Amino acid sequence: MGKIDVQVGGKRYELPCAPGEERLLREAKAMIEEEAQTLRSLHPKASDNQLMFLTSISLADLALAVKAELRAEQNRVRSLEIALRSLREARAGQGAGQGVGRKGA
Repeated sequence: MGKIDVQVGGKRYELPCAPGEERLLREAKAMIEEEAQTLRSLHPKASDNQLMFLTSISLADLALAVKAELRAEQNRVRSLEIALRSLREARAGQGAGQGVGRKGA
């Protein structure tokens, strides 16, 4: 297992990571730092702890919004799958009905 050094909010952390996770951790670090900088400009008097708390809340809010959007898209896909199945069943039923009509003609 590898390790990656990360500095966030002026503090250094050594994080263990599996091979291949380094890029993901660096991206997460960049996201945290960007959000912390934005919040620091909005709340210049906030302590480091307050800033990290605000950053956590902000990123959690973003994660919840993305999860809600994902659920909505999953529901949309399920609805489309049901509609497609219904259309296929209707088409199969029409084909079977036409075949019977032709034999009887």
